[in-house]
Amino acid sequence: LMDEPFSGIYTLMKDKAKMSFAVAFQEDVVNKSGIINDVLHYRQFVDECIVECKRDNALGPNVSREMVAERLVPSMEMLNLLRQILKCEDEGSVRELLTPGGDHAAMLLFCRLANLFVHPFALQTGVRRFKNGVYLFIDELDELQNCTAKEAREVNNHLRHIYDQCPNCFFLGLGFTATSAEIGVLFADYVLSRVSKQIVLEYLQPEEAKVFVKEILNSARADMKK
Repeated sequence: LMDEPFSGIYTLMKDKAKMSFAVAFQEDVVNKSGIINDVLHYRQFVDECIVECKRDNALGPNVSREMVAERLVPSMEMLNLLRQILKCEDEGSVRELLTPGGDHAAMLLFCRLANLFVHPFALQTGVRRFKNGVYLFIDELDELQNCTAKEAREVNNHLRHIYDQCPNCFFLGLGFTATSAEIGVLFADYVLSRVSKQIVLEYLQPEEAKVFVKEILNSARADMKK
């Protein structure tokens, strides 16, 4: 997965003990992942595709970069974000772009960026994508049982919109500690109906846990002779 953007949100419980996708996006995705460099490299990738598209179609200098971008990206929402990306010159301008004004805006920004990264550019040499897939993992969602009903409803709505708005080459992983009975309390039916696979991790017995930890430590041992 080295060439695929993987972002992890450690917890949505961020803003003064409130769940906030915007704050989590800023702290965990923007500040702790490689998304800033990804955006800058994506800008270069798009410029290369635009040059290739102009050459393929014998487009003269009167055809602007934005006009070619409109050919390559038909979605207006994605195109508007692409226009902003093409204006980014350095890390500071990317950080400014990746500073949404609220939870809903952060969710939309993430979805459109993910869709741009995996969008296929149809060129004469073949189809080119910046990335083959985008992965987002959100942990500690069991905190939903400790928040207000309004916050829980908003988080469930965000999860539904992320799932619906990223239909291609996208993985959304949800991590939580809960029993089977509690899952229906944490997540709304419209979220559970979109979950295609559940991976259950059983609790280890004390002796099993000791063996597990020893194996992990041995696998990372610097001097294998000890």
